[in-house]
Amino acid sequence: MLSLVMGRPLAPAVDTKSTVLPLLSLFAAAIVLGNVHITMLPGGIHRAMSAAYPLLRFVP
Repeated sequence: MLSLVMGRPLAPAVDTKSTVLPLLSLFAAAIVLGNVHITMLPGGIHRAMSAAYPLLRFVP
């Protein structure tokens, strides 16, 4: 509403890299936790993606 009143377009505050990586991590978490048996490999991949997010987000 504010953009319509002011006549300015809205700009997203985050870039695509900061949006895709958490969505990918949530997708991996759904796959890992959706299975009956949780193994080390999918859990390790999910942890690696979760750990990579802050590094890629805050380090240019």
